[in-house]
Amino acid sequence: MALPMPFYPMAGPPPVEEEMDDETFAELQARWKARGPLPEGPEHECPLFMDEIPSDPAVAEANPALAALQDIMYTQTTTKEAAESLRDRGNAAMKTGGPMNWRTAVGVYTEALKQLLPSAREDRKEPGACSPRDGSGQPDSGQEEGGDEEDRGVRELRAALLSNRAQAHHLLGNFGHCVRDSL
Repeated sequence: MALPMPFYPMAGPPPVEEEMDDETFAELQARWKARGPLPEGPEHECPLFMDEIPSDPAVAEANPALAALQDIMYTQTTTKEAAESLRDRGNAAMKTGGPMNWRTAVGVYTEALKQLLPSAREDRKEPGACSPRDGSGQPDSGQEEGGDEEDRGVRELRAALLSNRAQAHHLLGNFGHCVRDSL
């Protein structure tokens, strides 16, 4: 017959107190003193606890964690790259399946569309509408000089994001949102 497990309130089992003899304590104290003082300065400090991130490249070279944080902070990515990364995360959530992941995908696709918002405003301009930039009152051809390939890439990405979000809404039963994203 098995004995019942003892009941320990929330704190868990009682702590086991070990007596440290004087010899062991003296040995630990000697090791601590032999190590010397802890190094100081920004090159040895954890960047998560810094009040401000130093911009001196010499400090970053000496502290790999700081170099990684600076890389994250100061690396410029385009809005299209950020939106593509978010699209990939949404696609992964859709492949996983299930209502929770579909809701996650809707949120990620929405965030990706927000990344493209400045570009999306230009995409919404109707061909034949007057361009507010030139002020001539003449109809715009719908294409700007240069960057045509990039504009097309942003439009295609935006269309893919709306289509993917519409599919996620459809799977969740949000048919109104599905139709809105499909138009």
